[in-house]
Amino acid sequence: MTDLNRIDEIIQADSQGWFARAAQVDGRPAAAEQRIAGCLDALAARPLDPANEQLLLALPPELLGIGRVAATLQVAAGLRIMLCPAPLRLMHPPTPALYRLPAPQVQHVSDGCLSLVKVALELDPGALDDVAIGASATVNLAPYLHGADHPALALRVLLGVLAAADGAAAATPPLAQAALAGLHRCRPETPVAENPAKQLALRFYERVPLVWGEGIAAAVAQDWAMRYCWYAEAAALAVEPAEVSRLLVMARLPRFWPNTALFTQLPAPAQTTDTQTTNAAALHAELADATLRLLARRRFATLAVTAPPGLSPLDHLLYLLELGEWVALYAAALYGVDPAQRVPLQLLFEE
Repeated sequence: MTDLNRIDEIIQADSQGWFARAAQVDGRPAAAEQRIAGCLDALAARPLDPANEQLLLALPPELLGIGRVAATLQVAAGLRIMLCPAPLRLMHPPTPALYRLPAPQVQHVSDGCLSLVKVALELDPGALDDVAIGASATVNLAPYLHGADHPALALRVLLGVLAAADGAAAATPPLAQAALAGLHRCRPETPVAENPAKQLALRFYERVPLVWGEGIAAAVAQDWAMRYCWYAEAAALAVEPAEVSRLLVMARLPRFWPNTALFTQLPAPAQTTDTQTTNAAALHAELADATLRLLARRRFATLAVTAPPGLSPLDHLLYLLELGEWVALYAAALYGVDPAQRVPLQLLFEE
């Protein structure tokens, strides 16, 4: 097993310098602004008509978790967005794009997160073809967004693009100092005893992390599990809170599961001062605590990830995405895998 206290062992399989990229947290706002500026003209050519149009954000599978975070934040701000996997029959491999569509009633799930819809179920395929060939109706995001991008950069770019499509300023503010201080401790030169990302990677090593989180943190959990699978080529699962609290804790799972699975909870961002929202968050937190207690009674290993207190919801989510990238990279180092190879994707898209 790789010694995570030795920098030379950590980066020996890192052919593309992704550890160095992860450490560039201070430069991500400027990098995002540069990419957003590239597609502002296309977005300004035809302003969105909020009364009669909504946006369809089509993303490749590796960006769906981040897209769900971005879309949910913008829906909360009043923008109507549908999120869907990029249609494979139009793009191979699928590439990110933004479509303008007539605005039917957008469907939401009960906890307020944007539902994930499939094009084949919600749209006439022929209608999507008509949209796809209309240059004024489509913004191709491929030059500005890629599945191999750092997750926090991808979220900043998506938020800026969606805000610009709505006619708002595409600001990408820097992270709060509390978040930056925590992320700087994740760098390879920081020893395991003081490095939260290395500690998490060691807890995950040779186990199957089942990552879950309440509300919008469930979308971040989806990104954590995906990157862990693709970077380290090791098993990881993202589960929705309802699956954990209503299904898995009640199921008679195989005997080897308590020695294999590690139920990992991501914290939800701080809620607004709205009384109804605060009460709902309190109920979710109570259910999450009860779920963890029941998992412990059944001798399952559990882990609750923490974030610096006092962060805004956006900073909280960016912090978790940054931390998840570090964990996946250290997991790749532990398994001796080059994270940039992303072997599962190569196999899936091999001609």
